[in-house]
Amino acid sequence: MRLALPLLLLAALAAAQGAKSAVVVTRAEGAAATEFARLLAPRLEEGVSGAGLAVSSAAPAADAEEQARLARARGADVLVEIRVVSFSRGVTESLGQERRRLAATATWKATALVGDGASVGGGRATETSVSDTAIGEAEQSDALAEALAKALSKDLAAKLAAAPAKPVASASVTFRLVADDLALPDLAIDAEGRLTRAASPARPSLTGFTVEVDGVTQGLAGEAPLKLAPGIREVTVRRAGFETWTRKVELRDGLALEVAATPTPEALARVRGHAAFLAGLADGVRLNAAEVERVKGAAEALRNSGFKVNLKVDAKELPETVVVPAR
Repeated sequence: MRLALPLLLLAALAAAQGAKSAVVVTRAEGAAATEFARLLAPRLEEGVSGAGLAVSSAAPAADAEEQARLARARGADVLVEIRVVSFSRGVTESLGQERRRLAATATWKATALVGDGASVGGGRATETSVSDTAIGEAEQSDALAEALAKALSKDLAAKLAAAPAKPVASASVTFRLVADDLALPDLAIDAEGRLTRAASPARPSLTGFTVEVDGVTQGLAGEAPLKLAPGIREVTVRRAGFETWTRKVELRDGLALEVAATPTPEALARVRGHAAFLAGLADGVRLNAAEVERVKGAAEALRNSGFKVNLKVDAKELPETVVVPAR
């Protein structure tokens, strides 16, 4: 027998739901309850998805905050936690016949993952099955899981219909990367290999930093703003060679977020090595081809480390003019 909600209820819920999605987590303690939870979970997911939601299951996490973060990473609107409170076996006698008695109790709790993260609702159901011992226990357990899922699903699906959906991404947020401790000499090499040094070092621009919101990659940090869902979110900015930056931030339209880009000790040592080499080049010196190649190599290494470096093709005798750094 397949679990099905009344057709009128399904239609009404589907219309109300739109594109909502839910992540379902099933918990249980003890071997018997855990085994029964494996039977119950897919039937509950079927009942809820039949109400017009996109449903996926997830393994239990260590704590509630981590569970919510993982669910948001899947783009879910609602986190549903099912707990098999008890599952028992027993034997009863009826009209002189020995009969097997199975009983199970499960609870559910749904939490919105958008807005203020308020509780959507909760519920509890208990079902009992008494059957002739000639019928296998596995078959009886299946039927009990079907009945319990049906009892839970109707109430659960109705509550999820009223849960808030994700807002349309409408907050335009700019991420400004700042590396206060880093400066590079401002150099240029002309077509004849002559080096010119600016009077002051330049603060380098940074590239290749990925922005994640609630564990979901949104784009790259830089001058172009990102369109994000407003509200209090966990924002992470990361790039290889730099310490990961993570903050709880209230995202709103027009926000300019300053992110401190801190190289790892190993990356910082490499960058300072390249910077020291460039800083040691004398203003006005004429470089030979090998020296120009070394400058180009340092510039390329800096670019690969996340710093904007321009390599302009406008030379005659030499293949490229090097400008370090781009600003």
